[in-house]
Amino acid sequence: MLDNIFISLFSGLIGLLIGNRIKIESEAAARRRTFRDFIAILNEDFALEWKRAEMFNANDFENWDMLASHYASVPKVRAEAIKIREDIYWWKRPAFNKACIAYAGFGAEVNFETNHAKFSRIRSESEALLNSLIKYAY
Repeated sequence: MLDNIFISLFSGLIGLLIGNRIKIESEAAARRRTFRDFIAILNEDFALEWKRAEMFNANDFENWDMLASHYASVPKVRAEAIKIREDIYWWKRPAFNKACIAYAGFGAEVNFETNHAKFSRIRSESEALLNSLIKYAY
């Protein structure tokens, strides 16, 4: 009789622990999904901006600050990344942190390319950085 009580208590405790772990994982997965959605929307916004830039006349294109949107997005990306940093699996966290640092530092390097030369390079590098953030948030 006493054995049955202990077995029941032990089973209930194990069930509680498993249920709590499932709840925690589910909430973390939802936060990671929100982050991935945020980055995907940001990537789409940038893609639209690049499309508009392709229609600029030569003078407007040369005067366009193609990194202004990126610089404006850095604080938002950092804020969203902080929200999910602890939800990233521990073995992916160092790579995620490096991707966040790379995104924040993107465009800070000095170069003397014309806007036409920078256009395709920055477009592909920006997209790759955003995709790396999404990759580590799974």
